[in-house]
Amino acid sequence: MAAIADPIERARVITRAMTEQQGIAEEAARIRRGAIAEAREAGHTLEEIAKALGVTPGRVSQMRKGPVAKAPAPPASSRPPVIVQRALPTDPATRGSVSLFLVEAERQGITPDRKMLYVGPEEAA
Repeated sequence: MAAIADPIERARVITRAMTEQQGIAEEAARIRRGAIAEAREAGHTLEEIAKALGVTPGRVSQMRKGPVAKAPAPPASSRPPVIVQRALPTDPATRGSVSLFLVEAERQGITPDRKMLYVGPEEAA
């Protein structure tokens, strides 16, 4: 990325990479909180967990705060799920396109597809 000559293009590419990395770090933190909660439920103390992670018990206590990752639901089909990530801010050419999803999917090398799941009224919770 640092070798990109155009400074605006370099900034745009770096911004996109930072957005994607932030999403990965947030997901990893949720999974870590789930693992810590699972270890606590299994009877491990904060001190044991801290020693295994190489941090203080206070840091483990801080790690526990926030939403905990839930176990993923089993896949409905044998195909792996496809997640299309969209960096913000969106490139003007993409934002002005017919479909952000289609343009981003094609850019990431994915054959885009849409399926209508349900059409009709639904009771509010």
